Amino acid sequence: MFYTLIFIVLVTIIFYIKRKYSYWIRKKVPGPTPWPIFGNLFHNFTKRKTVGQIFRQIYSTYPEEPLVGVYRTSEPVLLIRDPEFINRILTKDAKSFFNNDFSVDKKTDPLQGESPFVQKDNEWKETRKMLSPGFTSGKMRPLFTIIEQVNVRLKHYLEKHEGQTLETQNLCRRYTLDNVALVAFGINGNCFDSDESDFMKLANSFIAPGTFALWMLQMFPLISYLVSLKAIPKEVDDGLTTIIKDVLESRKKNNIVVNDYLNFIAELGNKNSLRCVEMAGHAATFFEDGYETSALVMSYILFNLAQSQHVQDKLRSEIGEFEKQNPNRKVTYEDIVEMKYLNACIYESMRLCPILEYYTRVCNQPYVYTTSTESPLHLKRMAANIDAGTVCIIPFGGLCHDERYFSEPQVFKPERFLDKDCNGFRGVFYPFGGGHRICLGQRFGIMQVRMGIIEIIKNFQVNLSDKTKLPFEFLPWTILNKVKHGVWLTYKKL
Repeated sequence: MFYTLIFIVLVTIIFYIKRKYSYWIRKKVPGPTPWPIFGNLFHNFTKRKTVGQIFRQIYSTYPEEPLVGVYRTSEPVLLIRDPEFINRILTKDAKSFFNNDFSVDKKTDPLQGESPFVQKDNEWKETRKMLSPGFTSGKMRPLFTIIEQVNVRLKHYLEKHEGQTLETQNLCRRYTLDNVALVAFGINGNCFDSDESDFMKLANSFIAPGTFALWMLQMFPLISYLVSLKAIPKEVDDGLTTIIKDVLESRKKNNIVVNDYLNFIAELGNKNSLRCVEMAGHAATFFEDGYETSALVMSYILFNLAQSQHVQDKLRSEIGEFEKQNPNRKVTYEDIVEMKYLNACIYESMRLCPILEYYTRVCNQPYVYTTSTESPLHLKRMAANIDAGTVCIIPFGGLCHDERYFSEPQVFKPERFLDKDCNGFRGVFYPFGGGHRICLGQRFGIMQVRMGIIEIIKNFQVNLSDKTKLPFEFLPWTILNKVKHGVWLTYKKL
């Protein structure tokens, strides 16, 4: 009887596993053979590859398929290779693909829960509507003046370490975090004065566990239903809330008005009766868009410029031309928007070295996909029924390195974004996401990156150090592409 029971249990488990991992076969969607438990992400669990690298490899393995069925552990997810369908998901049919594939418990994680990145449906709509006015062009101009103060610190720091080899991801984190401290929290972050200032410790405590928690929630979605996984430590919640409370009380007591993002949040708080923790949560969203993300973008731009000295020289020449046009020989807010070659360098670096390999959208109602007449001709014709709850993967990194859309995709060529036909890239190039969930803080993020690159390139020659290990290895259990052994560059004053 005992052996019979064991046999029945084993047969049931085997049947369940075979049934679970035959989902895409039954849907007649091609895809790689999964491992039990790990799905198609075994090499991520063994820390050999990031999830993004695996998705990019799968993207390349099926060059003619518009859809590829993949298993994220035991969960079937759909990798979208058809750019026309991606545009439908992001715009035309966005109502059927409304939410990101991230969830946190707002009661357990009050700060992370205020982020539009993880919010759903009407809550996301309300937060987006409330925060959007804080990121208009008109709001960016006074922030430009604030960031100029940090540019001075950046220059002095590089002069102090002139000729030395610096780990550039860390350098850029100092810069972007000092900006976030001033703009969103109204304090001096002192990030250039110490290897790890108090504010930097607080910021890193916010970023690091949150990133790992989001990775866990993606790998094991049931976790969010079974346990309350807290992404942000309580001491960070308390620390950031205390900073916001103290700064706002000081400004009120001393009748100080600063035209920064914190002032915007304070006005929102008064208008919408927000609690201090809610205001701190909205300020903390700057960590996601203005700190880590922007720092990585900036570090990859400097890396690519260090590898392409002729591009660096051409960019330096453009900066000089704009400076000559102004009486004080300083680049203005209006100038950085108009600097075509600078912007081409930024976009080309974001294409060549994407910091986020893929985006997600969750299908919230049954959807029938058919390859349209506007889909690329090299893709097979296909029809598929997509069930509600299916996570759709938009493989940004794969699209950016597809030679059908970008000639010589492994080569850093900013000129491709100066070409009159570069608007054709819009169907495959989404550096800030796309559609209704496009990055809310993109204006601030791109502005500070532009300003930091200008300050460095006009004053220093940037060179690649032998200490940089190529090709890059990335930290495996994070959402963003962070270089494992660092990006080491030298800065020689001109």
